Amino acid sequence: LCLLTDPLKTRPDIALKACKSVILSETCSEIREEVGVMLQKDAFLPEEFDEEAMKILMDKSRHLALVLLSNVLVLTSKDGCLEAAVKSQKWFADYLIPSLVDEVKSFETSANNAYEAACSLTSLASCSDVARRLIEENSAIEDLQAAHEYGLHNHELLANEAERSLIAMGKSV
Repeated sequence: LCLLTDPLKTRPDIALKACKSVILSETCSEIREEVGVMLQKDAFLPEEFDEEAMKILMDKSRHLALVLLSNVLVLTSKDGCLEAAVKSQKWFADYLIPSLVDEVKSFETSANNAYEAACSLTSLASCSDVARRLIEENSAIEDLQAAHEYGLHNHELLANEAERSLIAMGKSV
Protein backbone atom coordinates (compact mmCIF):
# COMPACT_ATOMS: atom_id res chain seq x y z
CA LEU A 1 0.00 0.00 0.00
CA CYS A 2 2.91 2.37 0.63
CA LEU A 3 4.04 1.95 -2.97
CA LEU A 4 0.50 2.08 -4.36
CA THR A 5 -0.20 5.40 -2.60
CA ASP A 6 3.09 7.01 -3.63
CA PRO A 7 2.71 9.07 -6.85
CA LEU A 8 6.44 8.71 -7.52
CA LYS A 9 6.18 4.91 -7.56
CA THR A 10 2.70 4.52 -9.08
CA ARG A 11 0.88 6.55 -11.71
CA PRO A 12 -0.38 9.69 -9.94
CA ASP A 13 -4.03 9.06 -10.85
CA ILE A 14 -3.84 5.49 -9.52
CA ALA A 15 -2.08 6.68 -6.35
CA LEU A 16 -4.82 9.25 -5.71
CA LYS A 17 -7.54 6.66 -6.29
CA ALA A 18 -5.83 4.30 -3.81
CA CYS A 19 -5.45 7.12 -1.28
CA LYS A 20 -9.12 8.05 -1.55
CA SER A 21 -10.08 4.43 -1.07
CA VAL A 22 -7.98 4.10 2.06
CA ILE A 23 -9.25 7.26 3.74
CA LEU A 24 -12.80 7.66 2.39
CA SER A 25 -14.19 4.29 1.43
CA GLU A 26 -16.35 2.37 3.86
CA THR A 27 -15.20 -0.83 2.18
CA CYS A 28 -11.63 -0.01 3.23
CA SER A 29 -12.43 0.69 6.88
CA GLU A 30 -10.58 -2.54 7.73
CA ILE A 31 -7.41 -0.97 6.37
CA ARG A 32 -7.83 1.99 8.70
CA GLU A 33 -8.40 -0.41 11.60
CA GLU A 34 -5.26 -2.40 10.73
CA VAL A 35 -3.24 0.80 10.48
CA GLY A 36 -4.52 1.62 13.95
CA VAL A 37 -3.31 -1.73 15.25
CA MET A 38 0.11 -1.16 13.70
CA LEU A 39 0.40 2.21 15.42
CA GLN A 40 -0.18 0.72 18.87
CA LYS A 41 3.03 0.85 20.83
CA ASP A 42 1.90 -1.52 23.55
CA ALA A 43 0.65 -4.26 21.26
CA PHE A 44 0.37 -7.71 22.81
CA LEU A 45 3.34 -9.91 21.97
CA PRO A 46 2.48 -13.61 21.80
CA GLU A 47 4.74 -15.76 23.98
CA GLU A 48 5.68 -18.12 21.15
CA PHE A 49 7.49 -15.34 19.29
CA ASP A 50 11.00 -14.15 20.01
CA GLU A 51 10.40 -10.85 21.76
CA GLU A 52 13.27 -8.98 20.05
CA ALA A 53 12.32 -10.22 16.58
CA MET A 54 8.68 -9.30 17.22
CA LYS A 55 9.69 -5.82 18.41
CA ILE A 56 11.66 -5.26 15.20
CA LEU A 57 8.65 -6.39 13.15
CA MET A 58 6.26 -4.16 15.11
CA ASP A 59 8.60 -1.16 14.74
CA LYS A 60 8.86 -1.70 10.97
CA SER A 61 5.09 -2.14 10.68
CA ARG A 62 4.51 1.08 12.64
CA HIS A 63 6.89 2.97 10.36
CA LEU A 64 5.22 1.66 7.20
CA ALA A 65 1.79 2.54 8.62
CA LEU A 66 3.02 6.09 9.16
CA VAL A 67 4.42 6.25 5.61
CA LEU A 68 1.07 5.03 4.29
CA LEU A 69 -0.82 7.67 6.28
CA SER A 70 1.57 10.37 5.15
CA ASN A 71 1.10 9.39 1.48
CA VAL A 72 -2.68 9.21 1.83
CA LEU A 73 -3.05 12.50 3.68
CA VAL A 74 -0.73 14.44 1.36
CA LEU A 75 -2.59 13.40 -1.79
CA THR A 76 -6.13 13.70 -0.38
CA SER A 77 -5.25 17.09 1.11
CA LYS A 78 -4.03 18.35 -2.27
CA ASP A 79 -7.09 16.86 -3.98
CA GLY A 80 -9.45 18.68 -1.59
CA CYS A 81 -11.39 15.67 -0.32
CA LEU A 82 -9.63 15.37 3.05
CA GLU A 83 -11.38 18.35 4.64
CA ALA A 84 -14.82 16.75 4.33
CA ALA A 85 -13.50 13.43 5.62
CA VAL A 86 -12.09 15.09 8.74
CA LYS A 87 -15.47 16.68 9.43
CA SER A 88 -17.50 13.53 8.83
CA GLN A 89 -15.37 10.73 10.31
CA LYS A 90 -14.89 10.48 14.07
CA TRP A 91 -11.82 8.30 13.38
CA PHE A 92 -9.75 11.44 12.78
CA ALA A 93 -10.61 13.05 16.12
CA ASP A 94 -10.82 9.91 18.21
CA TYR A 95 -7.85 8.05 16.90
CA LEU A 96 -5.73 9.40 14.06
CA ILE A 97 -4.77 12.86 15.30
CA PRO A 98 -4.00 11.73 18.87
CA SER A 99 -1.88 8.86 17.47
CA LEU A 100 0.06 11.20 15.19
CA VAL A 101 0.71 13.63 18.04
CA ASP A 102 1.94 10.74 20.22
CA GLU A 103 4.28 9.70 17.43
CA VAL A 104 5.70 13.23 17.14
CA LYS A 105 6.42 13.08 20.89
CA SER A 106 8.70 10.10 20.27
CA PHE A 107 11.15 12.18 18.22
CA GLU A 108 14.11 11.25 20.43
CA THR A 109 13.56 7.49 20.07
CA SER A 110 12.36 7.49 16.46
CA ALA A 111 12.98 10.68 14.52
CA ASN A 112 11.93 8.98 11.26
CA ASN A 113 8.51 8.08 12.66
CA ALA A 114 8.14 11.56 14.14
CA TYR A 115 8.95 12.99 10.70
CA GLU A 116 6.26 10.88 8.99
CA ALA A 117 3.73 11.85 11.67
CA ALA A 118 4.63 15.52 11.24
CA CYS A 119 4.07 15.19 7.48
CA SER A 120 0.58 13.85 8.20
CA LEU A 121 -0.16 16.65 10.66
CA THR A 122 1.00 19.22 8.08
CA SER A 123 -1.41 17.80 5.50
CA LEU A 124 -4.29 17.80 7.97
CA ALA A 125 -3.59 21.32 9.23
CA SER A 126 -3.19 22.64 5.68
CA CYS A 127 -6.65 21.62 4.58
CA SER A 128 -8.99 21.75 7.55
CA ASP A 129 -9.93 24.18 10.32
CA VAL A 130 -11.41 21.23 12.21
CA ALA A 131 -8.10 19.35 11.99
CA ARG A 132 -6.17 22.42 13.17
CA ARG A 133 -8.46 22.70 16.19
CA LEU A 134 -8.10 18.98 16.97
CA ILE A 135 -4.33 19.12 16.60
CA GLU A 136 -4.17 22.08 18.96
CA GLU A 137 -6.52 20.37 21.45
CA ASN A 138 -4.09 17.43 21.51
CA SER A 139 -1.28 19.79 22.62
CA ALA A 140 0.71 19.25 19.45
CA ILE A 141 2.19 22.74 19.26
CA GLU A 142 4.63 22.16 22.12
CA ASP A 143 5.53 18.73 20.76
CA LEU A 144 6.14 20.09 17.26
CA GLN A 145 8.30 22.87 18.68
CA ALA A 146 10.35 20.34 20.68
CA ALA A 147 10.66 18.07 17.62
CA HIS A 148 11.77 21.06 15.55
CA GLU A 149 14.46 21.95 18.08
CA TYR A 150 15.66 18.35 18.25
CA GLY A 151 15.62 18.10 14.46
CA LEU A 152 17.78 21.20 14.05
CA HIS A 153 20.62 19.30 15.70
CA ASN A 154 19.86 15.70 14.74
CA HIS A 155 17.41 15.24 11.85
CA GLU A 156 17.05 17.93 9.18
CA LEU A 157 13.91 16.45 7.60
CA LEU A 158 12.17 16.39 10.98
CA ALA A 159 13.19 19.99 11.67
CA ASN A 160 11.85 21.14 8.30
CA GLU A 161 8.58 19.22 8.57
CA ALA A 162 7.92 20.27 12.17
CA GLU A 163 8.42 23.87 11.02
CA ARG A 164 5.99 23.36 8.12
CA SER A 165 3.45 21.88 10.56
CA LEU A 166 3.78 24.82 12.90
CA ILE A 167 3.35 27.26 10.03
CA ALA A 168 0.25 25.35 8.83
CA MET A 169 -1.08 25.69 12.38
CA GLY A 170 -0.50 29.46 12.18
CA LYS A 171 2.37 29.39 14.68
CA SER A 172 5.86 30.76 14.34
CA VAL A 173 9.00 28.77 15.02
